[in-house]
Amino acid sequence: MSISASSIRAIHAACTTAHVDDPAYRAILRQVGEAHGFRVASCKQLDQAWVGEVIDRIGAETPQTDGWSQAQLGRIKRYRKLADMTPAQVDILVREVTGWFSIRSPELTERDFDRTMQLLEERVQENLKASGRKWPEGLEPRYWRTRNTGCSTRLTKKLRDLWTQLQPHLPEESRTDKYLASIVTQATGYPCRTPWGLQVFQVLPTIEALKDRIAYAEKGAPTKP
Repeated sequence: MSISASSIRAIHAACTTAHVDDPAYRAILRQVGEAHGFRVASCKQLDQAWVGEVIDRIGAETPQTDGWSQAQLGRIKRYRKLADMTPAQVDILVREVTGWFSIRSPELTERDFDRTMQLLEERVQENLKASGRKWPEGLEPRYWRTRNTGCSTRLTKKLRDLWTQLQPHLPEESRTDKYLASIVTQATGYPCRTPWGLQVFQVLPTIEALKDRIAYAEKGAPTKP
């Protein structure tokens, strides 16, 4: 098992944001470790693939907030316009990512904002590329997608469930994490070494790709390569 230094920093930052004290933090580490059949007393003993799960559990300790600030809503609006999306389309995106129904939902947290911005940034890149435009000065093209915010437990479970549903339609030698990683790469256009611990902008298109493959297979056609 191994974990990157940036992931360790992300876990500690999540604890600070959620006001999780050391005993509660150690309990979360033990719970995640036990779920995977290991005894874990320190984040350095975690597997990299479990980082998103740990951060999700820490985030669950975060008290409810009054939602996103005006500055955050302003940033959402700027990226929305660059992506040529309507306010209703952004609300749908927020619901997919966070489970809440609007950018003004009072329950939305800082982590929800980071996750939403990852996917918005992806949509902006797609729109700018299609229109032949460049990124506006002062915006880093991959700023949000390089933030190690992980993916929600809800979306990770959905990904696992769909992967389990697809596997009976695949040859036995393809029922591996490596094969799923290749689906992630194909769906997102970004190299993927492991399909677990993905960022949200990677998970959502992969979920759609798995749905397509399952529907294709259930029609009696051989699965797509």
